[in-house]
Amino acid sequence: MAQRSRVAGFLTALVLALGGSVALAAPASANSYDCYRYLDLRYHGIESVHDRACEYGEDGRYHLCVEVLDDHGIFRRHAHEACERADW
Repeated sequence: MAQRSRVAGFLTALVLALGGSVALAAPASANSYDCYRYLDLRYHGIESVHDRACEYGEDGRYHLCVEVLDDHGIFRRHAHEACERADW
């Protein structure tokens, strides 16, 4: 019985130690790079206007981000996804 409680105690400490490090980690934050990277992977070479649109998304101007991308050759569904990545 003593061995079981030691094993249980060890496992509990291990879970708390691993979970504690995850709980203390900084939350993931998105930025214009996430948007830019998403577009670059799909369109292989985007322009500065697309980068500027991603910055709009990062600043919380999601709809402007989508409109600029849509107006400059990005499929609307990709524009939404890219701007969401910038605005997370």
